[in-house]
Amino acid sequence: MSTLSDIAAHPFFNRFSNTYLCLGILAVFCFVLYANTLTHQYAFDDFPFIVNNEFVQDGISGIPKILTSSYWDGNTKANNVPYFSYRPIPAISFALETSLFGNSAFARHLIQILLYIAACSILFLLIQQLFPNLGNHWILAICLLFAAHPLHTEIVANLKNRDELLGFLWASLALFFLFSKSQKTSILYDGLACVCFVLALLSKETASILIGATLLLFVIQNGQKLKSSIVKCIPPIFALGIWALLRHLVSGGRSIVSEVNAFDNPILFASNAQESMTATVGVLGKMQQLLWFPYSLQYEYGFAEIDPNAIPSAWLIVFVISHLFLLLMTWFFRKNKLAIWGLLIYLVSILLMGNIVFTFPVALAERFLLIPSLYVCLLLVVLLQSERLLSINKSVVSWGILGIVLCLFSIKTISRNPAWKNNASLFKSDIITASKSVRANQHYGNLLMQEYKRNTKDKSKSQKGIQYLKKAIELQPQKLVLQNHIALAEAYLSIDDIDSAKDQLNICLKYDKEDPQLMLALAQVYIKQNEPNKALGALVKVWDKSPNNYQAYMYAGFIYGSNGETDKAIEFLQKAYDLNPNSKDVCRYLAKAYQDNGNAKEAAKYNEKLRRLQR
Repeated sequence: MSTLSDIAAHPFFNRFSNTYLCLGILAVFCFVLYANTLTHQYAFDDFPFIVNNEFVQDGISGIPKILTSSYWDGNTKANNVPYFSYRPIPAISFALETSLFGNSAFARHLIQILLYIAACSILFLLIQQLFPNLGNHWILAICLLFAAHPLHTEIVANLKNRDELLGFLWASLALFFLFSKSQKTSILYDGLACVCFVLALLSKETASILIGATLLLFVIQNGQKLKSSIVKCIPPIFALGIWALLRHLVSGGRSIVSEVNAFDNPILFASNAQESMTATVGVLGKMQQLLWFPYSLQYEYGFAEIDPNAIPSAWLIVFVISHLFLLLMTWFFRKNKLAIWGLLIYLVSILLMGNIVFTFPVALAERFLLIPSLYVCLLLVVLLQSERLLSINKSVVSWGILGIVLCLFSIKTISRNPAWKNNASLFKSDIITASKSVRANQHYGNLLMQEYKRNTKDKSKSQKGIQYLKKAIELQPQKLVLQNHIALAEAYLSIDDIDSAKDQLNICLKYDKEDPQLMLALAQVYIKQNEPNKALGALVKVWDKSPNNYQAYMYAGFIYGSNGETDKAIEFLQKAYDLNPNSKDVCRYLAKAYQDNGNAKEAAKYNEKLRRLQR
């Protein structure tokens, strides 16, 4: 009976001993997987972080503001985001793209694919560095599985998630430099590692998962060499200090999470410790299901898709079985460094992101699972290469299993990508799988209302839109969420049902009389009721909380224009245009205001801009 060494010596595997060949195969494979995203437009979070982000839209000139602001601060439509995220690196990359390519979605998606290729390639080199005795064909197998994992579709196909991608890329490169001189200290390599560590943390804090797990592996391997372990930990610790200092200076003391909304994190709906624990276990069970069996994907996993009072028993079963499996893996492969690394990645992942130590605004999202998915690929390859399970007679079967998994992953990834083409395709495709999600129902309802506004003859759109918006409210009876009622009020306004709209807004006023989104909706009601003074009073409250809300300036300009005060109308509409130059309504109102003011040249300018936007 032949051993693994005999199998590895086979001519077929010798072909893959060349690193450049492996990297070439990996690059082509990644490109083929995501080539169908090149025709994508902008979707979901691309709008607040790219399209409606004034710092990004300023291009290179916006970089100083990016370096001194929260990741959310440039969003012209944000209403007092309660938490501070300092991630300037992805925002800078978007700003550079704006200067080079304008708002070309094609260019951004192409760069996203190239960055993914770079990240997977650096991962290959890192594994080579960490496990020099592991054959290139095994490393290629790990990286191909990782590249094809369907959970990565949200990260590659949705541009906003470049923060996760860059965090992983810089963390992998930092570790590559850190361990490039494992036998002796190199100031140059340690310095490069430190810079890359800082860039990783300034891209996304989740990069600390890969950093922490890999350093733990090194410490475990060098348990008897305390000095060596301390020396290796200096660059990342120094980088962490730089990141913390920069974040503190920019944030002015704002906390990472000053307020967590239970609307986004269903674990917070738990009324006691037992429900909280059940919900946490349920989320971890769902996480394991997504990592190992990503057959059903969706962009939203909030309440009531995950309900602390009704966690599906299947998720609890997956949690128990998967962790029993991990215990067995720990025992059987306790001397296998590759397996230990995979297990450490999972353990660090759940400690940092499993809502065990920290509570986050979002309990679970596919984009959070980029680095945790690596542990699945590592353990699968460990099982396939194990001499306990693999003989020469079984090698074809085992490699066949790997090939089947790779094919299934690839098919799912390629077929999932089109969902992220734009908001319409995303919301329409995921309302089926996320039918219990408050947010998914709200988003789909709003989408239908937008489609109705473009074609008011199609009454079925408005009826279905209101139906889904009502469902969003029904799914969350325990706690009032203003967004749901405001969205329904705006839907009623679209069909000129003023009384129903006021009923929804009156519910909101019992709980919050200052919310800017609520005040904006009230202003619309007052405009329709021809009460301009009340509408302007509501808009003043919007500016108090959200001074960069372009819609408030647009409505004010509309009010003054309707009253014949064209100079004031132009003043407010110009502010709205400066904040959002791609708004069709703003351009339309500006053109009319200049026309009424006798300035035909400026009117023609904004009419032309409106025609370009309507193409």
